[in-house]
Amino acid sequence: MSGLLLCGKKAKRPLYIAHIEKNIYSIEELQYYLYNNIYLIGGDFFNDELYNFINDELEMKTLSQKIRNLMVKKGDFKDMVMVLLGAGSYYSMDELKGIEQTLKMLETMSFSQRLKSKADGYFNSGKYTTAIKSYIEIIAEAKKEKESDEFIASIWNNMGAVYARLFLFREAYSCFKMASTLYPGQKIVDRLVVSAIMCEDEKIIEDLKTQFKISDDEISEYEISLDYEKKHIRTTDAFGKVAEKLAYNNRKELSTYYQEVSGIIDNWKNEYREMVG
Repeated sequence: MSGLLLCGKKAKRPLYIAHIEKNIYSIEELQYYLYNNIYLIGGDFFNDELYNFINDELEMKTLSQKIRNLMVKKGDFKDMVMVLLGAGSYYSMDELKGIEQTLKMLETMSFSQRLKSKADGYFNSGKYTTAIKSYIEIIAEAKKEKESDEFIASIWNNMGAVYARLFLFREAYSCFKMASTLYPGQKIVDRLVVSAIMCEDEKIIEDLKTQFKISDDEISEYEISLDYEKKHIRTTDAFGKVAEKLAYNNRKELSTYYQEVSGIIDNWKNEYREMVG
């Protein structure tokens, strides 16, 4: 999707999408919704209501008939999505190829697994608050679907990783603890111990030792490794950019320095407020 696009016919009677509580008036809005919510949509999306909207309101008879034929033949969800997204020029060929690959992947997933993939996308793109809210919802859904302990543990693990990114190590420890209880694994234990150390709270360290039989010697080994990692992080570009903004030097106006530091701190505060709000 790029450049200036002309929208097609606007419907007098919109298609109501319940889960986002919005009305859709054009084929472009419909395509945008479908493309950006593909993880949340199932085969029941293609029904008589959608057919009537495309056929009667948008007056796109050829498109509606293609979709009707696939519905009657109980065609693949992927094929129906591609027919709908391929109508017009709202999305480029590369974008359509990308969504087709995503659809192939989704065919092998349960609903909870699809939701997790979307939440992981939020995490990887830095939308941490949205990711955490999504993970919380997925855990409830996964229990309903009787997903495996391993899968549910992976959700707790990822949520713990998000909290750790936000320096909320107590919350991270709680998540890693749930993950390790459900499906113990060395990587999760590593994260569990590190988050406990980062909390700098003796009660949490005692909880770690009692619940997971981690010895003082093992904790000391983690502390040595963690100290090394901290030193290594200080040499990375990402750390350097933040440190450069946080470090005052005579080459910078003091007012500019304060603005940059305030900006960093405000971003951290906003993330935290969204988290607990």
